[in-house]
Amino acid sequence: MENPKIDVKIKHSESKNAWNIIGTMPGSKYKIAKVPYYQTENKDSEAFNTMRKTEALKHAEWIRFCFNNSDRILAARGNF
Repeated sequence: MENPKIDVKIKHSESKNAWNIIGTMPGSKYKIAKVPYYQTENKDSEAFNTMRKTEALKHAEWIRFCFNNSDRILAARGNF
């Protein structure tokens, strides 16, 4: 497995219900991944909407962690 050596951050999409994992280095690949979540317009579903958004953020944080700690992860696997 090759080390991507990309530092990323999480930013909420400006046009969609999604968290974007984006590169922080100018000139490199910008959008690394998109973690979408479903939202309903039903006011009774506000708790479910919050739960979905929070769950998607947790997944985005995991992806960010993996990219930002790829050296440590690969070293622990012995593939680096």
